[in-house]
Amino acid sequence: MANKIYVNQEAAVTFGTNTDTVTCTIKNLAAGAGRVSAQLDRGAGARAEEFEWRAKFTFATTPVVGEAIDLYLSPSDGSIQDGDLGTSDADVDGVLGKGAVADVVKNLYYLGSVVVQKADATQSMKAGGRCRIASRYVSLVVHNNTADALGTVDADQQVRLIPSPAEMQ
Repeated sequence: MANKIYVNQEAAVTFGTNTDTVTCTIKNLAAGAGRVSAQLDRGAGARAEEFEWRAKFTFATTPVVGEAIDLYLSPSDGSIQDGDLGTSDADVDGVLGKGAVADVVKNLYYLGSVVVQKADATQSMKAGGRCRIASRYVSLVVHNNTADALGTVDADQQVRLIPSPAEMQ
């Protein structure tokens, strides 16, 4: 009889500032600005490679339909980090001082986008997807690629990475 392979999701790693696992000051992120999270150390041993990602954001002012908040990962082996962004929660421009956020993210792993679907500052914009992360270390980069600042409430601005390893039954 053939074995079945199921997904057995583990505890989520959250990025934000509201009792989150990894600090990433996303609230109030200005239009066009980028933010890099503190670096997550996933440990030296065996670890999940498959992840589900989920994100939610609100805006301080009415956003423009079709604009997006773009999400990227900056993986590292502990010596070489994609984008050379450092290990602390910081503004992308403040860390590098080497160019526009739109140019910096070209050296990162594109995770996905949360697209504005309604011109309403009170509505939470949400999206998700799947990705693979093999590196021991990883940082999240949030690029507010819209014309409006993100909202002021910590709990309304969050990104989650949910380890989703396959398990044979």
